[in-house]
Amino acid sequence: DPRTVAECEAVCRELVARKRARTGLSQQVRARLLRLGALEAGIDAGMEAVARDLHISVRTLRRRLAEDGTSYRELRDEVREALAEELLATGALSVSDVAIRLGYAEATSFIAAFRRWKGMTPAAYARRLRASG
Repeated sequence: DPRTVAECEAVCRELVARKRARTGLSQQVRARLLRLGALEAGIDAGMEAVARDLHISVRTLRRRLAEDGTSYRELRDEVREALAEELLATGALSVSDVAIRLGYAEATSFIAAFRRWKGMTPAAYARRLRASG
């Protein structure tokens, strides 16, 4: 049914737009993760460190993120995805080095997450960037 497809596409566009336009606490958490990622070897600072940096308890952070319709894990994955794209685009680091930089214990975990985000492996993504750039 074309009408149902159009409605579903509209809902999907709205969800994507909302995700991109995070505000309030969600944006603060995302900014902290980006900052911590730029300053440290790995970005997995942990929910406790982010809550402490925001001067709130972990429980309050979890509750307020849930009120925003997200979670710490979802925001951390968004940051990891964005940083992975940037790091792979430079071509300066291997996939294993990117995985370590993003706080993954193993490259295989990073590869699985990247495949979930982009539908391809990090190596394929990097090759695609080089071919189009």
